[in-house]
Amino acid sequence: MEPLAGYRLISPLGRGGFGEVWKCEAPGGLFKAVKFVPGGSDGFRQERQAFEQIKSIRHPFLLTLERVEVVESDLVMVMELADGQLQDRMKECRASGAPGIPRKELLGYMLEAAEALDMIGAKFGLQHLDVKPANIFLVSGHAKVGDYGLVRRASRGGEKAMEGGFTPKYTPPEVMLGKVDIRSDQYSLALVYAEMLTGEFPYPGTNANQLMMQHMRGVPDLTALPGCDRVAVAKALSKDPAGRFNSCLRFVSELINTVPTATDSETIPNPAVTPRPRAAELDRTLPNGPPGTRVFRPTLPTTTPTAPLPPLQTTKSSAALLVRAQDRALPAVPVPHPTVPASPVPQPATATGPADPFADLTLVMPAARLHAPRPRAIGPDELPISEFVAAVVKVAAECGPTAAANRSAGEQVRFLSTIPLNMMPHKVAVVAERWKLNSSKPEPGKILLKREYKEPPLRPGGPVYTRAGYEVLIELPTPPSGEVVATARLPNTADPTFARVARTELQEILEHVRTQLQTVQERRQHPRHRCDLPVLAFPLFTDGQVGKALHGRLADVSLGGVRFVLPAEPGSDRLFLQFPDVPAVQRLAVYVRVLRTQTLPAGAGVVTVGRFRPDA
Repeated sequence: MEPLAGYRLISPLGRGGFGEVWKCEAPGGLFKAVKFVPGGSDGFRQERQAFEQIKSIRHPFLLTLERVEVVESDLVMVMELADGQLQDRMKECRASGAPGIPRKELLGYMLEAAEALDMIGAKFGLQHLDVKPANIFLVSGHAKVGDYGLVRRASRGGEKAMEGGFTPKYTPPEVMLGKVDIRSDQYSLALVYAEMLTGEFPYPGTNANQLMMQHMRGVPDLTALPGCDRVAVAKALSKDPAGRFNSCLRFVSELINTVPTATDSETIPNPAVTPRPRAAELDRTLPNGPPGTRVFRPTLPTTTPTAPLPPLQTTKSSAALLVRAQDRALPAVPVPHPTVPASPVPQPATATGPADPFADLTLVMPAARLHAPRPRAIGPDELPISEFVAAVVKVAAECGPTAAANRSAGEQVRFLSTIPLNMMPHKVAVVAERWKLNSSKPEPGKILLKREYKEPPLRPGGPVYTRAGYEVLIELPTPPSGEVVATARLPNTADPTFARVARTELQEILEHVRTQLQTVQERRQHPRHRCDLPVLAFPLFTDGQVGKALHGRLADVSLGGVRFVLPAEPGSDRLFLQFPDVPAVQRLAVYVRVLRTQTLPAGAGVVTVGRFRPDA
């Protein structure tokens, strides 16, 4: 098959968010990579726009884009064929027993990638915005940055709005909020360095929703890194771009200048041999520490108390500074650098140290033992947490919406979204056009979709009467939250025949809203089930004590989280929940981490949203 005259496809190389990449033989017997992006897709527009911005840029550490054409409505891009990707090199190293790429070799790749990223940033005002191991290519032992589909223009203050998608795992928090800063790529490069060196990613999330929340509010786990790297990586991972280094090269130079000490050692513990603490062992806090301080996720300094780095010599290519694995020395800039003290980890009770206040608790507990003398739990969990949650979800799915909800004919969907906030109104406009709905913005952060059915005039020129109608109110996320709430409303006075038809349409409209505002991966997550069940909430305090139960009502539940209404604030962000009307688990309580609370008007209670697993 020849998508372009003289270009013969050989084999697929991979598939990304926008299209497929194939190895091909070009005229003259040269081998190239060719990428296909389907016409009419969001990827087509983004890739075409990115090409216009980078087509004139050349650099030895940027993968060369040689030809771009539209063939039968598809975008076809011919580019330099690499030997592999950075993630392929890490897999080779792990297969040989190492945790990741050797530090000396990896820093060479980082230096080359940093020079390319700084060049497009400083000279052209662009940010790559998709820096990840799959987009750092290896060509004859050197690193080249490629795949420019998300390239966007940035500014020092990050005030430019960003449109388009992103890769949640490596995306900085400001980009998730629709802003592009000149230091955005540095954040992603720091994540790549930590992962490729240690084999572990600094954030434990396993899906897009979790990673988005952790980038916005979480503390990166850098304990797998050598102590000499932690300060620099933590600074590059600052939530505020102003707290990062001035450039990617400054960040990498800081790493180069801090040689591992005898206590650090060049040997990084292999997680396959030396496992780190599991997040599922309750979301523990430090003894007598503030709520939310994780015992195995220490907070690292976000600034580096060192003398200012001398200006980098950018007039010459940093190829002269490169370091390879063949015992070539790293460049050194004589800057004093402090050592990072070992992170504190609570120890078992001793004559000089307090005991872990949560040591006798499990994720699922007999509710009667929450206030019993210690030890409160005997042995392992009473029931696997997955079975407990599945039992609650099963009952919720069977009971369905409350009678009150049925009477009001209201329906609601809630879901997390990683789509940039500034893109959401455009996505909602697609829903309005598809269903021929009137769209308005009653207040900031809310979009109202409305339909009215009108009776024709009884006589020419006579009045037109509104027969019936319905509306959908979409509440967009308020950062740092990423939750979208869409509520369908149908008047109680609606004609019964019209109401039946309208309910069906409203369900389809709500689903269309979800599909527009969620990625495919997000839509695969477990659905929420609405159900009115009694809930007992036991607050868990930092000293390990369990408070008195608050009596509440369940609003909805999924396999990942729960939403319920309590009469007052629970007083803690850690709870045990009991569901007395779920026969299979009525005598048990499950650990829940509170994500947020919202006080309802007129003393109607407090809506509490939580997740079942601390690592979810």
